[in-house]
Amino acid sequence: MENNNNRSSYIQYILGVFFIQHIRTILYHTLYRRFGGMVKNRFYYIAKIASSDAMYLQLVEWLSATQHLYTNSRQVHVHSKQNVEMPLSSEPHQVISIGPTINQNEDGNSSIKMIPSGTSVFFYKRHMVSVTLRSNIRSSMDEPSSDTLELRVYLGGKQLINDILKTAFQHHLSKTEENTKIYQTLPNCNIWVVQSLQRRREIDSVFLDKSVKDELIGDVNTFIRSKQWYRSSGVPYTRGYLLYGPPGTGKTSFILSLAGYFNKQICIMNLGRGVSDTSLYFMINKTPPNSILVFEDVDSAFTNTGNHNHIGQDDMGNKLTLQGLLHALDTLPNLDGRILVMTTNHIEKIPQALLSPGRVHLKVKFDLANHFQIKQMFKRFYENKYNHLLPALLKKIENNTVSTAQLQNLFINYRDDPTKITDSVLDEFISDSVLVNTHKTKYL
Repeated sequence: MENNNNRSSYIQYILGVFFIQHIRTILYHTLYRRFGGMVKNRFYYIAKIASSDAMYLQLVEWLSATQHLYTNSRQVHVHSKQNVEMPLSSEPHQVISIGPTINQNEDGNSSIKMIPSGTSVFFYKRHMVSVTLRSNIRSSMDEPSSDTLELRVYLGGKQLINDILKTAFQHHLSKTEENTKIYQTLPNCNIWVVQSLQRRREIDSVFLDKSVKDELIGDVNTFIRSKQWYRSSGVPYTRGYLLYGPPGTGKTSFILSLAGYFNKQICIMNLGRGVSDTSLYFMINKTPPNSILVFEDVDSAFTNTGNHNHIGQDDMGNKLTLQGLLHALDTLPNLDGRILVMTTNHIEKIPQALLSPGRVHLKVKFDLANHFQIKQMFKRFYENKYNHLLPALLKKIENNTVSTAQLQNLFINYRDDPTKITDSVLDEFISDSVLVNTHKTKYL
């Protein structure tokens, strides 16, 4: 009987302990949910940035360049600068390519960033901020590695996180604002790839006839500033240009300088390689914003086949036709503010339908160098003390007989001493240049 009482008391004790523990657990979670979140929200704020996000490398760059990170870790994560672009849409095939590259600075050193592994601490606007670099475990060897950067702001909120991210972004812009992005399409792939970042070219470094340069800059400037007028007038807010003339007259160079002058990107498409009607339409409508769409040497697309109804094709045999090209260009009005530039060495080979006023609004001829251009180039290459050589040079070289590319090659060859550009050197240079230009081939 006594044993039964002891056993009953023991069971009651166990049940009592279990009941009390259960009540404690309920109270703990209830109080934590009610007050813990309030305390946590007031004490710190967390933001997580995945390595697949463009902001990740911008933050790494800013942290490694401007913040003194306090840590006991003797390990670091190393990152090379990459051409990372934000997706244009949620569909994978519409994402601008991510191309990892190690860029080099002007001194030849690679742009490599390092931040400590684990958790580090820095101070921002008198707030303590911890940054933790976490490596996520891959589920398979085929899966790319993925890291996460975790920012934890103590005694700060969402606004402070936003300020940090904005500061990192502005730091990134300050490092890239002197460059122009050059996009190209990959053959048979519906993606735009960042081919290179080129230092912005000054508009004065392209030696054009003054009237040509003023006309183009003025027209683009008027177009950019007339957005409201286009909308109120019901006119599609797009602009098309055709730059034509002999090779080596500065057409491509001017496009690069124009993009730098107006802070735009360049998207170059080759019509004769790996493009079909469908892919062309798709890519034109997916060009990155604030970009100039460029069709270089557009005449070559029609020269290659000799058939305007069959310009080219992709590897699957899908054709690019003139009708498909015209249809794709007619979608440009849907791309608000888009600028299209086509270049050609042979305007006579381009079908007139492609040059209709609704598609090409301004045609500009880039001719061989005149005396104004020759003077500008000479003064750019040489010091003023050599200006006395100009009259003899201009007497030898007539207007519109040599290209600016040919002149540049001559001046580079004699960059140390222009007095060595003798009459015999000039005679040979002019003879070769005229022969090349007569046959309409490039001077190399």
